[in-house]
Amino acid sequence: DLHSFPTRRSSDLEPVRREMAFDKIAIITVTSTIVYAAAMIGFVELGFSYMSFAWANIISGSTGMLLGFYFRPDFSIFRLSLKDWRKLADFASYQTAAYALVSLWEYIPYLIFGRLLDVAAVGLYQRATTLCLLPKKAILGGLASIALPAFSASVRDGMDLKTSYLRAVTFITGVQWPCLALLALLARPIIAVLLGEQWQEAAPLVSIIAAALMFNFSVNLTFSVLLVAGAVRYAFFLYLIVVPVSALIVAGAAHYGLMAVAWSMFLIVPFEVLMALHFIRRALPFPLSALLAALMPSAVVTLCSVLGPWLVIAAHDWTFDLDPGPAAVAILLAGAGWLAGLRLTRHPLYAELVRAVKTALARLPGRSAPLLADSRL
Repeated sequence: DLHSFPTRRSSDLEPVRREMAFDKIAIITVTSTIVYAAAMIGFVELGFSYMSFAWANIISGSTGMLLGFYFRPDFSIFRLSLKDWRKLADFASYQTAAYALVSLWEYIPYLIFGRLLDVAAVGLYQRATTLCLLPKKAILGGLASIALPAFSASVRDGMDLKTSYLRAVTFITGVQWPCLALLALLARPIIAVLLGEQWQEAAPLVSIIAAALMFNFSVNLTFSVLLVAGAVRYAFFLYLIVVPVSALIVAGAAHYGLMAVAWSMFLIVPFEVLMALHFIRRALPFPLSALLAALMPSAVVTLCSVLGPWLVIAAHDWTFDLDPGPAAVAILLAGAGWLAGLRLTRHPLYAELVRAVKTALARLPGRSAPLLADSRL
């Protein structure tokens, strides 16, 4: 959860997020990203070298700002006011301090490795962690921006916040756990495709770190739920405890090499989750049995997802270094097992997938919505 803290840049769209206008947010985000890529490539071609990144950021940020004003032309948010400044100062002090701690943690491992390990080790660790965080950033990347307004809306509508939180945990683990399990099993072929054969030394690190990250079932939710529950100070206390302890564990493990650092994630990640769960339950009391009930469907889905890859690995003499063909078969079987697990457990995510498919089919030319009235597949 140390990587789940909202970035400052995300605050530019807060008024639109509060209105739950996620279609507009998607347009703004996708357009800004395309503009950034096009501008950076263009400036590189014109010979701007490293300054291409700076100019591309300016153009992309300006595009996002103008689109934000277009979709919500309300300039009243920029009006200066000292109303309730004490409450705002109290809130901002905790939020800023928590953000500073999280930002510090992002660089601490590299500072430690720079003194205790060589440059190659730093590169391998960076590639391994980047790949392990890919399911979170690529698949669940938009969750942090959605969770806060969604939780806030549920509170405004009189819904139980802890019920919304546990339901969100079920949704997240239904995607995150199978992806991380597949990454742990097929690290070598996945690295070969995404990073290249020259990074195969990172495969053992990826398998270990991905397995450890499966303990983090509340990814991207902790800060949002504490904020909505009016317990932002708990977020500060959480990171005040977790960051120093995690840094000490990494520093101690780094003396024994990069593999020791990877195995130390089995201490760091569960510790982070236990501390986060402690503060969340202080703000939103709920029994651990409710949490286990929320996690159980995703655990079954994960087992169904890895069954196919395990069979492929077993058929190839239990080697995890699969060729592209068998690796592709393993991934396809994992996808089929995932869908079967969702259907078998009646996972809430399955109903959402059905709804998405029906919505897409209803918009096809010549198809009418009444034909899709039955909610069962």
